[in-house]
Amino acid sequence: LLITLSGSLQELLSELTVRQRQLIENSLVSLSQVQSLSGSHSRGLFDCLYLVKNYPAGKQTSGDFKISLARVVEGTEFPLCFVFFLDRGQLGFKLSYRPAVIDTDFARTMANHVKVVLAALPRCGSASQAVERLPILSQAEAHRLKELSSGPPARAVSKS
Repeated sequence: LLITLSGSLQELLSELTVRQRQLIENSLVSLSQVQSLSGSHSRGLFDCLYLVKNYPAGKQTSGDFKISLARVVEGTEFPLCFVFFLDRGQLGFKLSYRPAVIDTDFARTMANHVKVVLAALPRCGSASQAVERLPILSQAEAHRLKELSSGPPARAVSKS
C-alpha cells in the first residue's frame, strides 16, 4: 500500500482508509485461488504451511498426537514492514525487515522515527495539520543536525 505523504493529516488518513478498503476486496481469496490465478501450478507458490491454529491446550482425545519438530519463522517479503495495532487502547507497532536488504541500525533508526511521529500525533492540535510539519527526528537527532549545519558552508574540493 503506497500513499503520498502530503496534505493534511486528515487527508492522509482519509486516503489511507479508502486505499485499505480497496485492498479488503481481495483479503478473503483462498490460497488455492491465489495459486491458480498465479499460474504457478507446477512449482510451489508458497514456501510455508500453517498447520495448527488455536489448538485446544489441555484437551486430550483418544487420537492424541505428538509434535516432534516445530519451528516458527516469522519474516516479511518486503525490505521493511511496519504493522500497527491497538493494545489496550494504546497504538503500537511491530517492525519486520529483511536483514539481507536492510541494516539493523537503519531499521532501528526508522522505528525510532515512527515513535517520534506517533508521540507527536496527540499534540498536533488538529487533523488539518500538514503532514510535513510532523516531527520525525528525535530531539537528539535534531540537535545534532543543527550542530552539523551551523558551521561554514562546505567547499568543493577538486581532484586534480
